[in-house]
Amino acid sequence: IRQPPGSTLFPYTTLFRSEGFAEGVVQEGQSSTWLVTSRPGELEMAIASEEDGARFTVRDPQGRVVAELVKEAEIFVPADGIYEVEVETRRDIEIAQYALTVLLK
Repeated sequence: IRQPPGSTLFPYTTLFRSEGFAEGVVQEGQSSTWLVTSRPGELEMAIASEEDGARFTVRDPQGRVVAELVKEAEIFVPADGIYEVEVETRRDIEIAQYALTVLLK
């Protein structure tokens, strides 16, 4: 896990092989953004948090939402690209510690 070049704002993870893992904490009204670089295949993403307090939204390389406020997602990746994963809390949760897992099949 590393920062994107020229930025200190967002966590960054690159999926070169088949699996990636990230942990973090997100507060109500804020979000954490992870960038996943993927090759063609099927991405499986899942998030675990206490009290199921965290959800994520996935945007494709063109910025289109492909999964919104979910705990799990399977996304077909037709070509190489960078996918944005934004993690936020549920509305009734003030702070959530989470673990995000990404698997490329």
